[in-house]
Amino acid sequence: LRHGAAVAALNENSAALGFKCEKGLIINGISVKRELRGRNLGRLILGELLSYSDGDVLAAAEAKNTEFYIKNGFEVIDKAVIAR
Repeated sequence: LRHGAAVAALNENSAALGFKCEKGLIINGISVKRELRGRNLGRLILGELLSYSDGDVLAAAEAKNTEFYIKNGFEVIDKAVIAR
């Protein structure tokens, strides 16, 4: 990336990928093993990913994932983009 760098948070049960840019962080995705969902692993891996940002955070999310981000302090600013 010309103005940023990929960052990731990984463990054996979940993963998150984002890209640092001049104004903060863009979250590309978070994944938790299906059988382990509902145990706050997504929240933990999101927190790890957020530790890489010192500015604004945007997440490109499918509609089915919007609730997760809202529960974690984000707000919807458009159909597919949410920000914190």
